[in-house]
Amino acid sequence: MLLSNCYNENYLVRLAYKTFYEFKKGIDKDMKTEVILYSREFDGQVVRQLSKCGYMCATDITRIYNEYRKGTGLSPKELNDYFKLKSTNEFLESLCNELNLLHKNKTDNTPFYSPSSLKMVKRGKNNKGTWLHPYLFVDYAMWLSPEFRAKVVMWVGDQLLHFRNSSGDAFKECNIVLD
Repeated sequence: MLLSNCYNENYLVRLAYKTFYEFKKGIDKDMKTEVILYSREFDGQVVRQLSKCGYMCATDITRIYNEYRKGTGLSPKELNDYFKLKSTNEFLESLCNELNLLHKNKTDNTPFYSPSSLKMVKRGKNNKGTWLHPYLFVDYAMWLSPEFRAKVVMWVGDQLLHFRNSSGDAFKECNIVLD
């Protein structure tokens, strides 16, 4: 079908948005539980990522890292140690501020941050483990070691390039349809 005027182009765009919205609404309605949307490979092993919120499994990356440390004769690192650090708490406060997760105390109106919205623990048989907001996950993975820091930076950079290239290809396809 040739699009000969602006009205038809606008109609097609509105139809595409409506179709996407209905599709997304159907997915959200059907998804009563979190599923693993992404499985990212890190150092030859899988790190899970939840579908709805994008949180990544800190349990997976900790296991991978501690296997690496065990091979080098070093003692394991624990997620709880990361959360005890002053620098982690400063980062959490800054991240909560950037993500508008600061709250006001009801009694004296002083601001406080809610790191619980950046971390969740799932128990049971499905998706169990400690899950971190993607920004917090990157900081945690980089804390594990200089070697892991380099791998995380490269991993994130590769993903950014992949998504940029994918979005560019999708943009070209949309332009072809609209021309």
